[in-house]
Amino acid sequence: MARRSSSAQGRFDLAETESGPDKPSPPARVRNTPPPLPEQPDLFSLPVTQAGPAPDKPAQPAPERIPEPVRFILSPVRLRQFIATAGSNAIDHWLYYCTDDNDDARMVQEQGLTPDRETPPVLREAGAVTAWLAHFDEDGQDETGTGEPVIFRVRRSLVRTAIETDPDASQQPGKRHYLLAGDKQDD
Repeated sequence: MARRSSSAQGRFDLAETESGPDKPSPPARVRNTPPPLPEQPDLFSLPVTQAGPAPDKPAQPAPERIPEPVRFILSPVRLRQFIATAGSNAIDHWLYYCTDDNDDARMVQEQGLTPDRETPPVLREAGAVTAWLAHFDEDGQDETGTGEPVIFRVRRSLVRTAIETDPDASQQPGKRHYLLAGDKQDD
């Protein structure tokens, strides 16, 4: 324990600490030093070898990869939810895929949508979906009686590079149709 010196600042005076002949000094610490590392050879003094495969192994070509087609996973939308939230001219962050074929709906639910140049799937804005739903009666039957309407949605930003505006459909904002034809860079 150190005693205070009589200085006004209240600092400790190292000369007045309790160590002396009465107190034994602590034992010296033994340092554990690791063994010396072996000397590394000078890498710049080694001979330069030719780059390439080892002479005993022939170069093997990279395995051929067959690219898997891109599939966009869509989420189903309940009709009541869609009708309650969609405006007729609203442009939102979603594009919608509509079908009244149960087999088609099941396939889209399980596998997603694949872009196709020959017969591209049609994605609609919310106003175009509202117009499509107008063809169904209150029971959910199409005028032809093929099935119930099913709506799926996908974020517009996810398919932005794979869609083209449908030239045969309405060009009114909020009611546009888009063709899921594939990446424009693949042409």
